[in-house]
Amino acid sequence: MKTKRLLLELVELLDSFEATVPNADEMGLDAFLSYALSLRLDQQQEEVSHTPSSDEATIAQMLSLLYRVSRHYTKKAFQERLFNTEEEYSYLVSLLSSGRLTKTELNTRNALERSTGNEMLRRLARLGLVIEMDDPVDKRQKLVQLTPLGRTELMKVFPDLREVTQLLTYQLDNWQKLYLRNLLSQMTARHLVLMRDLRDAPITDYLSEASKRQDDNEA
Repeated sequence: MKTKRLLLELVELLDSFEATVPNADEMGLDAFLSYALSLRLDQQQEEVSHTPSSDEATIAQMLSLLYRVSRHYTKKAFQERLFNTEEEYSYLVSLLSSGRLTKTELNTRNALERSTGNEMLRRLARLGLVIEMDDPVDKRQKLVQLTPLGRTELMKVFPDLREVTQLLTYQLDNWQKLYLRNLLSQMTARHLVLMRDLRDAPITDYLSEASKRQDDNEA
């Protein structure tokens, strides 16, 4: 009977929904229908065209496009501010949340090359947003700290950036936002570790090490 097959499909979808979506038991019918529809759209797209590695290529392309979209939005939010790039903002936020950090720590946390990161810190210092001081523990290191002006400038931009985040995630259900956040958090953490450990290595070494670590996790 068609009705029986439909019910069986719905049960399978519900099982998948509860296994995939965080806090699925707290979600309503709208969230479940959005989940089911997204699976159906993915299935239809895959049936139309699918080649080996196309998923990875599409993910990389979409991430690149979203990065450009994000930069477009944030550039508007940074208008008439002393700092004007996402990178400068991320360094200032790192100092706001962690206090004093070494240049090396800042560069590593924000995935920037040493020369690029240090040049940006010099610009932020010239603007009076950060100050540098000797590390009392390691004289070879310099500590960086947010200034009162830097804190004030950050506070000014927070409301605009809150609108940017709302814009980037509009039309996403709560469960989709949670799922995407968790997925991106895992990806970001893994890639930051790879960059830290293999910064000067060729890209083939990155892929080889990533595959090795994945095999270790699955063992």
